[in-house]
Amino acid sequence: AELHSWTAAAAATDEGKGVGIVGGVETGIAAAFSDGSLAIWRRSGVDGEGEGGDGTADSIGWVEEVILAGGAEGADGGGGEGVGGVSVKDVAGALLPSGDSVLISASCDGVRLHHRRGGGETIVSAMGNFAAASVEVRPLPYPDGDGDGDSSSAPVELLVAVGTAGPRHNRVHIYTLSLSSSGADAAAASVEHRHHGALSGHTDWVTCLDFYDLPPSGGGGAGGMLLASGGHDARIRLWRFRPPRTSAPSAVAAGGDGGDGGGGGISFGPDDDDDDGARNAEPVNDDDDDDEEDDDVREEDDYDE
Repeated sequence: AELHSWTAAAAATDEGKGVGIVGGVETGIAAAFSDGSLAIWRRSGVDGEGEGGDGTADSIGWVEEVILAGGAEGADGGGGEGVGGVSVKDVAGALLPSGDSVLISASCDGVRLHHRRGGGETIVSAMGNFAAASVEVRPLPYPDGDGDGDSSSAPVELLVAVGTAGPRHNRVHIYTLSLSSSGADAAAASVEHRHHGALSGHTDWVTCLDFYDLPPSGGGGAGGMLLASGGHDARIRLWRFRPPRTSAPSAVAAGGDGGDGGGGGISFGPDDDDDDGARNAEPVNDDDDDDEEDDDVREEDDYDE
């Protein structure tokens, strides 16, 4: 085993607040710091099995990429809306086949999407204006192997869960990110996000999230995912996400009707064979004072820690 130490040039003297694994075609590590800085370390090189290698990780390198520099101005290199000196509580993201980086940061002043185009310009946009304590990202598979073989231009769908840190409405917000780019022109890359709803049940801050891929069903179809959420209420809750019933990747991001494939969208419900409890995730009212939106989600299980 090898122990490696990373130091962010932009935040070497600041307290580390959140560390996340970002994956895709490459593997990387993302870190958030108390001054609002964000950085990624991309894994590069080989595993030492080539000429002169001994099969260890000694020849693997890590390339640092500062996504957002902290400080009062919150300079992000792209002229977008940065988090400035606000402490980031958690960070997660993905490294895309096109070479782009996507990070989602959770902090007390909101949730932000940081899209780094090919290691150059960073575009920052707001995803939510609520206080957040945790975030987790999981790539969604192409339902029927869509794509023309050119991974640099294929669309990418990401499922995002964000845990809130509010005094009353402690929820897990669900988003999808739809990303597409042209392999010939990294500047043409675009990212769209959609809010599908919020999972209710926690009674305090939601501070940790993790996705787990379920095995395929007996018919060979996708098995969906489980999301585990935990927080200051000393409970772990499990939520099941059922795969969309459509072959169009864009239907996942759109929610609701899935075009030619049928129902589509993201659905979740009790972990049993009775589909009566499953519902498609529909966008909900962003007004957190409307308690009726709780009817749009269903909790699967509740366990005491």
